[in-house]
Amino acid sequence: MRSAPFVLQPSAIFAQNDKLYVFDYGLRYYTFDDESWHQHDIPKELSQRPFKGGGGKGPP
Repeated sequence: MRSAPFVLQPSAIFAQNDKLYVFDYGLRYYTFDDESWHQHDIPKELSQRPFKGGGGKGPP
């Protein structure tokens, strides 16, 4: 999918309730409703995930 001036890198694509959803690695997603595409931004706080590494303390 190409949207000027950048190229999308989809991370997930699915359809629900007669809309197509395309999620991009750039913290945005797009919906298509049979007429046009709409861009939506994903808030950065929703993309933050806690680090699940062991940190080197204790047994593995």
